[in-house]
Amino acid sequence: MYEKRIAFFILLIVLSVSPCIAGEGAVLVLVGWNRSDDPYRDEIVGFMNDAVSLELKLNGYTALPLVLETSPGEELSGAAASYMIFNQAVKSGDSLKASMTLYRTSDSTVLASVSEQLSMDFDLDRELSLALEPILEALEEDIRNAPESVQKEPTPQEKVGDDKREPLEKDDPGVQEQRERWALSLGFGPYLSFGESSDYFRYGLMPDAHGEYRLLHDAGYVGLGLSASVNLAKADGILFDADLLLASLGSELRMGYYINRSLEFFFSLSGGGSYMLLERSGANSSYAFLPYGSAGLGFSMDILSRLALYLSSEYMVYFEESVIISGFVPSAGFSFKF
Repeated sequence: MYEKRIAFFILLIVLSVSPCIAGEGAVLVLVGWNRSDDPYRDEIVGFMNDAVSLELKLNGYTALPLVLETSPGEELSGAAASYMIFNQAVKSGDSLKASMTLYRTSDSTVLASVSEQLSMDFDLDRELSLALEPILEALEEDIRNAPESVQKEPTPQEKVGDDKREPLEKDDPGVQEQRERWALSLGFGPYLSFGESSDYFRYGLMPDAHGEYRLLHDAGYVGLGLSASVNLAKADGILFDADLLLASLGSELRMGYYINRSLEFFFSLSGGGSYMLLERSGANSSYAFLPYGSAGLGFSMDILSRLALYLSSEYMVYFEESVIISGFVPSAGFSFKF
């Protein structure tokens, strides 16, 4: 068990470092699209733009997503990159008609163009990856035949050339990758008591909330934030019954790994303090402040560009003086990214 966790952490570290190493001297590719008056269409094309950018990075290229203010031909003049992929998409019923065009920026030559009908379901990532293959093949072939200066093109800050344009900055909102750093998750699930406390506290309900700031890399993210929950459990005793309330607030560390563009796996650790209120039938109520800890894992799937559905399982432990209260919480909820 511990060996698997250690291997997972090492994998995240290697994947986070490797893009930085590969990015030095890698070919820079602009990935562009135009906004329209249709927010729904823009959301689809923006998602497609991010997916193409991620696929380029996985193939060793440096990708910079950006929104074009004019047509791609006008934007190519003096571009601080050797190539550009221009994306377009139109929703047609339950499918997506997507087109991708690869330009060489030095002379505005179209190297490859692809138009595909993609399904709007779980196969979208796979179909988009397959549709991108001719673009990647044309890109590789042109790089092999290009001058050495193109093959070893540096970062956009160094690719200024003889024009008077300012180098592209990573923090420029027009070119930085459109991936959100803040996330708020709201979930709900049953509390299933486990261990020595299960003879008394048998079951309950537990709504929870999580807020985090994400440190992003190509393979996933590390999230730092807060976790809050309210455990409403029912106690069945020999002499009397009781209602248990455990309101918790603590800090949380969450590590996520991108399985594909819309699906991720995450692991979380949380710890803090809990307020316990025990209301007994036929007896006085009591309260106490307890430390708690938890560990969980789950999967999250994007259903919109800023909204995801997640399923998780968490193990909660409350450290009361006379007994350790613990249990599992399988839950489902939504994550809002902004």
